[in-house]
Amino acid sequence: MLIAKKGASRVRAEPGQEAQCPYCKGEVFSRCGEVNVWHWAHKTLGRCDPWKSPESEWHRAWKMRYATSQTEVVIEKHGIRHIADVALIYGNKQLGLFESPRYFVIELQNSQISPEQIREREEFYETMAWIFNLQDCYPDRLMLFDKVTYWTFLWKYPRKSILTAKKPLIFDFDAKSDKAFLVKKTYCEQTPYGGWGHMVEKKSLENFDAFRLIETSIDINLKAQIEIMFDYAMSEDLPWGRQKWVNTIKEHYDTFKTLTPRQYQVLRSVIYGQKGEDDEHRDFQGYDPRVA
Repeated sequence: MLIAKKGASRVRAEPGQEAQCPYCKGEVFSRCGEVNVWHWAHKTLGRCDPWKSPESEWHRAWKMRYATSQTEVVIEKHGIRHIADVALIYGNKQLGLFESPRYFVIELQNSQISPEQIREREEFYETMAWIFNLQDCYPDRLMLFDKVTYWTFLWKYPRKSILTAKKPLIFDFDAKSDKAFLVKKTYCEQTPYGGWGHMVEKKSLENFDAFRLIETSIDINLKAQIEIMFDYAMSEDLPWGRQKWVNTIKEHYDTFKTLTPRQYQVLRSVIYGQKGEDDEHRDFQGYDPRVA
């Protein structure tokens, strides 16, 4: 791991140092050689986070892109705790809306992972994305094709479990490249598996604002953004007509937890006053979120 605790501080490894694991409170010592990224190791193998497996240099290289405060963050929900590889804080600091921070988690996955493990992590973190190391597949088994405005891929003998993920997928094909592949659609009906998406700068994945921009185009983190807008609407004195529509939409959303990207854009317009009420009514006429 890259981050340990010394007193109240989160620190990176330095030669000859000892510290404490932020999750299990066990003693850790620094490993600072000339080849690998400097990191911490447990003195004894105790009961640390069961989701964490031995880290590769690929993990550490990605984590080095993020600030100490964003790396290996312990997240607790309903009395259950896990260490997120990367957690980008949003909420009160970015938007001025929440009393406590919320997180957009990035899970870095190098080793094999089962569909059950993928589902478990997605349900726990909720607001998240995956970055998978596929350097062992590319270019022999996973081929990319440049279509000018987008890219397609074909994957022979794929890691089928990866494509069961419901959260955004990012593929890292080359550690030396400054680009990664953002998957927009997969096709798994027959082999070889395939899909399409866009190349993105790895640097662009280093802050939450970039994920918000991605979200606008491919519906990432839609649930969290909807909740943010509801929180904003409840704190503002909207005109009666607009508030009526917000209340109607919120009632459906609380029941079914779903809106299409189009309805999401209309909701933004309702709350922020960018359209007339006739337009809003037309977009939501006959709205049934169960088939949205």
